[in-house]
Amino acid sequence: MKDSKHVLAVAVLSAAFVCQTLDLTAAGEASAGNASAMAINSQTGIDQKRLNREVKHSIEAFRKAMVEADPGVILAYSMPELSFGHSNGVVQTREQFAEVVRSKAEDFKRVELTNRRLEIVGDTAIERHHFSADIVYEGKLRNFELEVVEVWRKVDDYWRLFVRQAFKT
Repeated sequence: MKDSKHVLAVAVLSAAFVCQTLDLTAAGEASAGNASAMAINSQTGIDQKRLNREVKHSIEAFRKAMVEADPGVILAYSMPELSFGHSNGVVQTREQFAEVVRSKAEDFKRVELTNRRLEIVGDTAIERHHFSADIVYEGKLRNFELEVVEVWRKVDDYWRLFVRQAFKT
């Protein structure tokens, strides 16, 4: 019982740490409660804007690769461990999704991302957006209106998709 309380306390503190917003004093120093968060994500407003642009660039490159059926870009902008989840419960690896794009098993005619919300903490970015697409699937042109959450990781100076999960609302 004591161990499970300890594990729960660590999990709660970890979640609180990840969700914590930096509260900088006028002197630009982190308050004592935010010192560890400051060490992980110490970007200034200018740096944060640059990071936002970098992540959005990667997301846009991935989106365009889906429409242009370019599996090389899919591979370049995704982690080897990619978990690509569809709204029907199917989960694909990086190689499986790249093959879907290459073969046009899902022929993406149009993909639009709207209502975008991006949060960056250290080398991890989380984007939520509405995914609106026209896709030829199983021989029929279909419209998909989905919500998506994506987790991107910065590796070797590039943002790469690590997890993507779509769901119906």
